[in-house]
Amino acid sequence: MAIPSNYNDGRYYIGIQDAANGTWIKFFNNATARFDGKIFAKEVEVKANVWADYVFRKGYKLNTLEEVEKHINEKGHLPNIPSEAEVLKNGINVAEMNVKLMEKVEELTLYSIEQNKKLKTQSEKLEKLEKQLEKLLSEKN
Repeated sequence: MAIPSNYNDGRYYIGIQDAANGTWIKFFNNATARFDGKIFAKEVEVKANVWADYVFRKGYKLNTLEEVEKHINEKGHLPNIPSEAEVLKNGINVAEMNVKLMEKVEELTLYSIEQNKKLKTQSEKLEKLEKQLEKLLSEKN
């Protein structure tokens, strides 16, 4: 039997309540469910409307590490990631958070690639300087 929801929004739900344990679950007619327990599942599929590969596209503005550090120092969390207060107040949308987390993974990958290039360049310069030093020392002796 469908029961009108408590939200005065015209929705109806079918629900189950365990009065002894105080747990409940409600399935609404707008394809949503509300409950006060845990989900145990072998597999969960979450549909996403976008994925973070935009990080690798031309025109993506990757913050400098200095900008990221400044943001962290000023706000106490990563750019484009909600603060602890926001999460505690509003919860998180799993699909949206997975995109944000993948965005951070992809940004970290770009930073690592950039660092690797710098390290390679510095290693080449160091090797060249070592050879020059060896040559100078051998000429001196």
